[in-house]
Amino acid sequence: MDTKTQTEINAPADRVWDLLIDPQWWAAADNGIVSLQGDIRRNSKIALVSEVSPRTFKLRIEVFEPQTLMVWTGGAPLGLLRGERTYRVTPTNDATCQFEMSEIFTGPMVKLVGSKFPDLSDSFAKFATALRQSAEQI
Repeated sequence: MDTKTQTEINAPADRVWDLLIDPQWWAAADNGIVSLQGDIRRNSKIALVSEVSPRTFKLRIEVFEPQTLMVWTGGAPLGLLRGERTYRVTPTNDATCQFEMSEIFTGPMVKLVGSKFPDLSDSFAKFATALRQSAEQI
């Protein structure tokens, strides 16, 4: 199971990154996220509630490459189900960048419960649009 979105943003990559690591932006923007608690930095643990699935997801930020790449993971114990969400910001020049967000689920439980997962396509598009609009307004 894999979901992906991308958008061109008419703002510098560092501005987009600053929004991605700002918990206040996550809570205030119309981005499909109800709440996010914790610090957005490498090896930190965060708690996220989304509009699509209003339960608390306990996630770990495993990869944190400032200005370019962030990977959040979560799932069931023993690797039975693992979700991996990737955020990537790629400068196209000094004033624009490409934003990509993807999520993939792996593990033995995907076959059992994967069909019950909500389609995240609209949620991902909403997030990318909110990020683009916020970055372009600053």
